[in-house]
Amino acid sequence: MSKPDPESLNALMANFALGPSWAKATSPPSKPAGKKEFRDSGPSKDSRGGADRRERFDRDDRGGGPFNRGRKGGFDRPPREPRDEPPAPAAGVNVTLVPEPHAVQLVAKEIHQVARVYPIIDVAKILLAERGRCIAVFEASSDRPPMFRGRLDTSLFLTRAEAMDHLWQSDLKPQLLDEETTESDPPSGNFQVVARCGLSGEWLGPPNFHAYQSNLRRIHQERYPHLPFAVYTSKVRTERGEEAVNAWLESMKQRTRWRIKGGSDDDWSDDPMAVKRLLEQRCFDQAFEETHQASFAASIAPSHLSPSLMTSMRMAGNHARNHPSLLIPAICKALEKEHLPIFKRQGKLFTGPARPHPLPK
Repeated sequence: MSKPDPESLNALMANFALGPSWAKATSPPSKPAGKKEFRDSGPSKDSRGGADRRERFDRDDRGGGPFNRGRKGGFDRPPREPRDEPPAPAAGVNVTLVPEPHAVQLVAKEIHQVARVYPIIDVAKILLAERGRCIAVFEASSDRPPMFRGRLDTSLFLTRAEAMDHLWQSDLKPQLLDEETTESDPPSGNFQVVARCGLSGEWLGPPNFHAYQSNLRRIHQERYPHLPFAVYTSKVRTERGEEAVNAWLESMKQRTRWRIKGGSDDDWSDDPMAVKRLLEQRCFDQAFEETHQASFAASIAPSHLSPSLMTSMRMAGNHARNHPSLLIPAICKALEKEHLPIFKRQGKLFTGPARPHPLPK
């Protein structure tokens, strides 16, 4: 078999080269490896500039260059939405983590079964591996107002307003309120533009509708109280067209009304803010109590804590994972209750089913 011609082989492979046409190898073969070649891009030999380079930069500044189109309307990048800053930790509230008793019992059972000696620091790391294996203790200083702990569920809030928002949005509301949905006639008028919440997708109504501002503030207070009102209103979008208007009118055909449990027929109200105020007056003490100290499982849902308390708990968890020795005193007390001895060996603490003794010589 005859040996293929190198030039014809290169021409054949050039047809399969991926990329733009200007990148295909049409020039003579490159020089052997080990010798570098610097091609001149124009008549000027100055590597710091030149007529051709200045001309190319000037063209780019006018908007014609491929790397300048973002400023002149070629390939505009969409503006980045500002990220919501996490809330600051709660001032005057100290959060500490302690081992969960049931988790310690499981660890002690495992140690008895395998009959091995474990370093206490390893036990601490095992407990810190999951939030449900620890308990978060919240302690407020005496010079700050008390916190509000839930009587009907495991929740803790710094302010009365946060506690009421939780009560209105949580599953506790059906325990305190009767809720009923009724059919009603939609609003009448000539509507061209309808506003919509950009976060939840809920219809707010036309900007000239009499209930628009109340709906806007109601949704902000119920669902996004952590956002400043100006930030929330910036996320509202408007839609035009008959389809959007009909969708809003359809949502207005159903009205929801509430009353306190055990109330009469005259107590029904479809004003959410009025019902919320009445709920606070009559049922707040039934749902919450004031306290300066509370403890919950560290796996508590974020919606059951004030945002700043959740930040404090996360910081305490990160600090404990970086310094697991902080849990050693509490772990030693918990293991001793499970009848596991604690002993020291070469400056480190250990636990096991029995205290080891040296063998006789």
